[in-house]
Amino acid sequence: MLGNVPDELATDLKACDAYKNGKVAAAEITCPVQVILAGQDRMAPRKATAEMVEHLRDPEVHIIADSGHMLPLEVPNDCRKLLRSFIFANNPSS
Repeated sequence: MLGNVPDELATDLKACDAYKNGKVAAAEITCPVQVILAGQDRMAPRKATAEMVEHLRDPEVHIIADSGHMLPLEVPNDCRKLLRSFIFANNPSS
């Protein structure tokens, strides 16, 4: 974050806020989907994430209760285990 170009984060956040096609795009995803949510996230609260998740086809949803918005930094081992399990379950070796 310290190396960001000035106003880069603000520009990115404004672009995210202006994007209105998320639910339609989510409904078009056909591959397996894993959603890892933080129980204490204030930037992406449960109501907002629930609206997006309900548009996904059969997502695998995990909520890590005691974490905030920076899941990979706060609970890296939990994230790693969930991701690894999902990747191997959906990409079996031949």
